[in-house]
Amino acid sequence: MNRLFIGSRRWFLLAFLVAIVVCGLTGPVALADSVPACNPASPTLPCSIAGTLILSNPTGFLGGGGGGGGGGATVTLINDPQNPGVLITANNPPAVTVPSSITGSLDFSTVSGLPTIGDLSACVTGSLTGNATGTATFSLSGGGSLVLSFPQGSSGTLCGNTNFTPVSFGTLTMTFASSGSSGTATLQAVSVQASIVPEPGTLLLLSTGLIGLVGPMRKRFLRK
Repeated sequence: MNRLFIGSRRWFLLAFLVAIVVCGLTGPVALADSVPACNPASPTLPCSIAGTLILSNPTGFLGGGGGGGGGGATVTLINDPQNPGVLITANNPPAVTVPSSITGSLDFSTVSGLPTIGDLSACVTGSLTGNATGTATFSLSGGGSLVLSFPQGSSGTLCGNTNFTPVSFGTLTMTFASSGSSGTATLQAVSVQASIVPEPGTLLLLSTGLIGLVGPMRKRFLRK
């Protein structure tokens, strides 16, 4: 009878520990439920991508401001929880006479308690004519910046990434500029992804607590 009680207590404590871990890891996810999932067909901001990245406060060409031209754009969500992002493809992009420049910004943030943003990657597809050159600059406030440079008369896709000390919030500013005395610049597609890394403090707290509890429990049960 005593053995049955000890065994039951052991399973109760184990279940209690598992519950602590599960609540610690999944509790923040419930906060994402209050933010609607992003839907390109019916945009509502703020919204979340893959339950880990929240988008809000678009400005400039991202908020419907001038500079885009053409026939609008198609937005595709990259629903990867570890690397959420967006792909923006221009519909019938115009060839803009150089020099030219457009800027837009968007707030990035993680759901409270979830992993933080520690890397930014981007790809740009475009073409230049004449002696035009172009640059695409991506800057996350509090994080890092990335510059992609198109040589004179080039066309194709350029990609890059930057690492920085993890942040949970930042304003992503995107600037596309062209220069030269003649020629045109055409921006065809842009993709941006934020790399979500584990939050060291949360994982350390959980692991330390488990190690501290499991050791004494194991010794106690072995003696009995």
